[in-house]
Amino acid sequence: MEKFESKLNHNESQEKPPILYHGTINDDIKEFEPSFAIKRTGEEPAVYASPDLEIAIQSMANKFVSNGGILKGHKFVCIPMTRKEFLEQDQGGTVYTFSSDAFEINQGIGLGEKEWVSKTAVKPQEQKRFPSLLEALLQQKTAVAL
Repeated sequence: MEKFESKLNHNESQEKPPILYHGTINDDIKEFEPSFAIKRTGEEPAVYASPDLEIAIQSMANKFVSNGGILKGHKFVCIPMTRKEFLEQDQGGTVYTFSSDAFEINQGIGLGEKEWVSKTAVKPQEQKRFPSLLEALLQQKTAVAL
């Protein structure tokens, strides 16, 4: 998925949040291995997470999204199919919670202080299942273009 990379703060001294979130359509993951979310110059494989629960919920839809991100403080996703087509494929998703111990801010890349990475495998502490991606996105006021 290509993301709109807005000019968010890439503050290297950002205080580490106590917990981080990762959203995916995959249920029951016991351990996350570093991989490429998308290929961006200068990045290595990592586990991606955010202190922003809404970003994690937005990330649950990555499989379907052609573009998405934050523009002037507003979260959005573009899904290149009709609402009916998307609803036929919408099986929901899961947000996993991690301790931030193994994570560091993704300095100078991606979503700024809203994107943290771990170069090592991490196990989630908790998980929350959302039965519908579309409902989860709309409830948090993410703009969805279908």
